[in-house]
Amino acid sequence: MVMAKLLDLVVIGVLFLMSGTIWTESVSHSRSGSSENFAAFSIQDIEVFIGLEKKVSSQLHQYLIKKEENLQKMEAILASVRYQQEHQIVKYEDQPRYPIAAYTLLKRFIHDWSSITKLMTHQLGQDFIRNLRRRETILPTVVDWNYTIKSILRLQTTYNLTAKDLADGKIQGTKDLGIQLNWFDCTMIANAANEERGFGNAYDWAKLALKLSENATDMTNDVRKEIIRSLSTNAFQIGRTKEAIGYIQELLKLDPNDTSAKDGYEKLKSALAEEATNVLKNGPNHFQDYVKRLGRADSTRRLAENTEFGNLCRGNVKEEFQVRLANKTLKCYYSNQSPLLYLAPIPVEEISLDPFIVIYYDIINDHQIETIKKISRKKECNTCVLLLKAISILAAWLDENISEVTKSLSRMAQAVTGLNIKYSEHLQVANYGIGGHYFPHYDYTALKFGTLKPRLATLMYYLSDVEIGGATVFPFLGITVQPRKGSAIYWINLYRNATTHHYHTFHGGCPVLIGSKWIANRWINANGQELRYPCSLNSHE
Repeated sequence: MVMAKLLDLVVIGVLFLMSGTIWTESVSHSRSGSSENFAAFSIQDIEVFIGLEKKVSSQLHQYLIKKEENLQKMEAILASVRYQQEHQIVKYEDQPRYPIAAYTLLKRFIHDWSSITKLMTHQLGQDFIRNLRRRETILPTVVDWNYTIKSILRLQTTYNLTAKDLADGKIQGTKDLGIQLNWFDCTMIANAANEERGFGNAYDWAKLALKLSENATDMTNDVRKEIIRSLSTNAFQIGRTKEAIGYIQELLKLDPNDTSAKDGYEKLKSALAEEATNVLKNGPNHFQDYVKRLGRADSTRRLAENTEFGNLCRGNVKEEFQVRLANKTLKCYYSNQSPLLYLAPIPVEEISLDPFIVIYYDIINDHQIETIKKISRKKECNTCVLLLKAISILAAWLDENISEVTKSLSRMAQAVTGLNIKYSEHLQVANYGIGGHYFPHYDYTALKFGTLKPRLATLMYYLSDVEIGGATVFPFLGITVQPRKGSAIYWINLYRNATTHHYHTFHGGCPVLIGSKWIANRWINANGQELRYPCSLNSHE
């Protein structure tokens, strides 16, 4: 505070020096016609000074008021940041593993700290800005912030989380994070949900924003009106026309002259009457079709709620899958089929026989894991190919010869699979981002160096445990595999003719709810496996 006042004095001095320059120019101009005016100020000169002094005094007064306001705003922002730092229970180093904690951290950089840089106009502020700019390449951007918001929506949809629990930092019974989203945060998430046509989620977040704004001192009447307007629109879009009318009426109480609200009120009353007519004429079930025809269908839950992918991510397995899995003769055993495994066989668990899917346990140790993580992080690495930060994953491709660890992994992969690893793609090391996921897909083809290479098999290492979420699921098989550090899942993508893919190898990576998911993929090509995985006389194999 003292430093700020001292800097204010410096700025005041600069203003007076600037005013002195203006003063000299004014006097010189007024004296240009008479040498006598140099000895005695004329009334005209004094009038100039009076006007100049009033102008400078007014500017200085406005500057001091603005400066004090800025200081109060900065103190308020700092107090808010410190409160969050001191009251959140989750440790600083653990924040990236919790989506809401990560969101609030990114928000502080994008919203709170950027607000401070705008408020700082003195030298200390410029130093702060310069220090930030030196780190621009590593600081989060608005793109990161927006992505985090969309990730929260994806997690909410996939795992059926409520907006209230997310705003309170409560995720499926986890410990209290000591984090609370405010009305502004909820509004930002509601806006993002609207952009993705997730009207149900948008409605929930906007409703929560309105509730949290009741005692907020930083909420303006205009912003409150916009939230209510959004609530009315979302309520209509999800088929709650009566509620939509209620919000419009609330809007008109705040501003009886709101022409947009008046028009909306009339349209909603007509829509309500039309809905009632449809229900009477065609029955209540017809109403949902009516909503869809109006283009008001909520697309929020397309990813998860209506797909087997989402069900498996939430741990819900259909009864038909449970019966099918219970009737299969699956076993666990030790694999020692290669001389490399004679003294240290690998534990194997069969997951499916058709297609062939197994889990290898303890196939990669902690030292190997940390080594390939370290290599993949090195941007100066010349023998690996790095991808830019994508929506969900940051990945690097490591050449086998980059280290002894990658060579050792190749030898082990060949030993357990029995395939020729010489004919495989580089090891892909990937780390999932906030809410990171991979939509269901097939692995059987890959474009490599302009040539289509059929992938016979996939070997995916789990390089980390994941606390909640992040499972690998096979929707057509009803199979869910939770990441377990040190293990690897292996499956065959193609039939033995190497031209037809196995339909049931359709798989995806569930969004990471809490934790950090690291994997490494080894895709083994069909070319070169003729002797190790020969074609069959049976066309169905």
